[in-house]
Amino acid sequence: MHDNQRWTSRALCLLLLFSGVFGSMNVLAARDANNLLEDIHQARLQAYLLLTDYYNFSANAGDKQLMIALDEGKSSMDSLVSSLSSGYDSPEYLAALSKLQEHWVNYKALLERNIEDIKTLGYHELQLVFQLAQLNVDVGTTLGRMYQLVSDQQKVVLSDVQARSRRSAYTMAVMMTKYAARSTSNISQVFQGEDPEETLDILASEFDRDLQQLLQLEYADASTLDLLRKAQIKWNFIRNSYMNYNENNVNFVVNRYSRQIIESLDFRDSALLKS
Repeated sequence: MHDNQRWTSRALCLLLLFSGVFGSMNVLAARDANNLLEDIHQARLQAYLLLTDYYNFSANAGDKQLMIALDEGKSSMDSLVSSLSSGYDSPEYLAALSKLQEHWVNYKALLERNIEDIKTLGYHELQLVFQLAQLNVDVGTTLGRMYQLVSDQQKVVLSDVQARSRRSAYTMAVMMTKYAARSTSNISQVFQGEDPEETLDILASEFDRDLQQLLQLEYADASTLDLLRKAQIKWNFIRNSYMNYNENNVNFVVNRYSRQIIESLDFRDSALLKS
């Protein structure tokens, strides 16, 4: 009887110990959940920016700045994918992460092959460009699932500012890639069927609506509103290029201002509303 009581006591101690350990892990995961969501968001943006740079490079193979941008983009994506592999051990998340890593390895390898074809042959195979666009879809879709998993499992409630700014930045990144695909060489049909499948004018309307909503909020830090107003000025300049695409629009200007707008929407935790 005494041995049974001793065993029961040890079992309870072990149970309490493991409960404390796992409880601490859950608290840590909850505290870092928004940082993880930010990294996933940045990875989604980088995947599209990288494909945009490739499309532009395909039409301007001698542009050294675009080659540098591609190298930096690949390095940035490597770091972001690596950062997503630590700090969260949900089985569903880890399964999605494994798929993401596989998609990114394939994406990067095919990207480098296409870049080499352009540099050595002066052209690329349309089928391989189509496959690259599809791999971008795979990467983006998987990152979207990971984002939703963390949000749901950790019950993360984003502020309206964070939600709208991230959605707006993502919409702009998708528009940039679609625009670059249509503006460069003979690959205008490659991006058809992309996710999301909305046309440029519909995406532009969605971005316009979110930006106007962000501009109407009252921020504690005046610099946040200043960034948004600068983004609005740039958006007003390129808005019609997205709304009414034609071959006479200047891709370089649209690309440059779009990137600057995305940077202006990178609020992180600095965009606080007045209480």
